[in-house]
Amino acid sequence: MDLRTGQYATTFVSGGTVMARVPDGQYALTAYVDTAAADGTITSSAMINMPSLNVANDMTVTADARQARRATATLDSTTARQQGVDVAGVIQTVAGQVVESAIGSTDPAVGLYVTATLEVTDRPYSFAYRTIRAEPLPALPSADMSSTDLAPRAYHLALVNKSSVPAVPEFRVHDRDLAQLDTRYHADAVAMTGSRFTAPTLPGENFPLGGADYEVRLPGARRELYSASPGLRWMRDLQADRTAHEVDFLESGASPAMQPGQQAPYDWNLAALGVTVDSGPRSKCRTSTEGGGVLVMPYPFASSAANYDLDSQREQTLSFSRDGVPLGSYEGHGGCVPTPPGASSYTFHVTAERSAPWTNLGTRADVTWTAAYTPDPGEPWDGPPLINVRVHGDFDPHNSAPFAKPFPLEVTAAAETVLGPAADAPPVRTLTAEVSYDDGAHWSSAPVTEDGTGRWTVTPVHPEKDNGTGFVSLRLRADDGAGNAVDQTVIRAYGLR
Repeated sequence: MDLRTGQYATTFVSGGTVMARVPDGQYALTAYVDTAAADGTITSSAMINMPSLNVANDMTVTADARQARRATATLDSTTARQQGVDVAGVIQTVAGQVVESAIGSTDPAVGLYVTATLEVTDRPYSFAYRTIRAEPLPALPSADMSSTDLAPRAYHLALVNKSSVPAVPEFRVHDRDLAQLDTRYHADAVAMTGSRFTAPTLPGENFPLGGADYEVRLPGARRELYSASPGLRWMRDLQADRTAHEVDFLESGASPAMQPGQQAPYDWNLAALGVTVDSGPRSKCRTSTEGGGVLVMPYPFASSAANYDLDSQREQTLSFSRDGVPLGSYEGHGGCVPTPPGASSYTFHVTAERSAPWTNLGTRADVTWTAAYTPDPGEPWDGPPLINVRVHGDFDPHNSAPFAKPFPLEVTAAAETVLGPAADAPPVRTLTAEVSYDDGAHWSSAPVTEDGTGRWTVTPVHPEKDNGTGFVSLRLRADDGAGNAVDQTVIRAYGLR
């Protein structure tokens, strides 16, 4: 690769030698060598790295895999095993572009080998080894899997050496140096199995590289341990099912702020259920309307910690209007909404129903968003600021709260787009709450206390055990006073015990 232009040289094979014709200059060379057993099975992969090669005349370069050392990590756990694909490679910036070279394998028996380099000082250059490992689940579910103290561990590692490929690419990783999420997986109606998929995105990367699934139980728990460093992001999903052949739901988890050595709780499939919405990007929509359109995707019955939830059991309708004039609707999903030029008030209305054998929660939802929005056709990620309301509480592993007690709910509300908090939207100023204990037949107000910008505590007093259906429905209204508001009703947001 030409270090001046970032262009790759065209190679060809002549007499068993890989050759290239290039102008004089500085180049980076990467070669890959796989070693195979007699039966053709790959036993190792090697990446030979030459980050700076001065080409002034004809020259011969030997890529010697015997000089490579195996990239690996040693953990505190002696039982955690590789899950998915391990990746070893180099990330560098050449001619203003991020360039990656890597080898990987899903087979723990296949070693990943790399050759050392001198320190690279003329451009950003790093070596990274990525691996996800998990301890096996116990043969039988624990009597109380709500505790994470002794829960099996899962390691999510993106181990980086800056400026060079080290001579010994072996990492010693201690639990105390990782961020730890004490993770609980909730389920209300039936016990389920699931798989947790995670993949890292390093600074400069646009997409995750590597990644793996490992087994979880719902309800259940794991200690999830992560590499944590500035700019490192983790894509995290949960897929759950009752049988091996049918996926019941998929949850896209948040990527919480993590620091090395810090411990924090995290919950999957957690009540109280709500409705989240993504708006944007414009780049996904091509409409005949002047000004184009924007993608709007609502997700009814989303877990309180999720970016979004998907399941096959729900039926939903999205309708939308501009300044009171209907623009259209979608059945079963969201879609592109035409956004003519100029400032307008947009309204988005979602209704949803669900009857699922794996949950008794989230049977109906009705949500209306209002957004003051001026489209920006020149911004591909532009979208209307829609208020997302999330409700958190101290729910048990079955997403239930106690009967006959006040039960505080922590509520957050903020105008967001698909990229996160809407940059120009003011903070949400007001929140009101109502509760129903008979699936929405009767409603009563619940006390609301403001806890700071965009945060409130709602404290319903739950009824006695024989009063109601055994579920709590929530109706929340939030407004920022600048034309952005939400009115959200979810039937059976959580259960009572």
